[in-house]
Amino acid sequence: MRGHHPGGFVALAAVGLLAGFGFMTGAQAQQKDRDALVRKDRSVMEDSAMWIYNDVEKGFRISQKNGKPLLIVFR
Repeated sequence: MRGHHPGGFVALAAVGLLAGFGFMTGAQAQQKDRDALVRKDRSVMEDSAMWIYNDVEKGFRISQKNGKPLLIVFR
């Protein structure tokens, strides 16, 4: 009759830890990419004459002046 080899459990645990670590580093890399994209979008929006970024009062003033609705996006 074959018994359970304790090294098998250790090897399985090691594989699980490595797989988990690989997933975490992939998720962290994806988060860094997303952060970079958000910062890039922000710089484009701040420099645009078409968008009002981070100034709600100015948005309401221009909306009332032009008689157009105001769309606010929370990020």
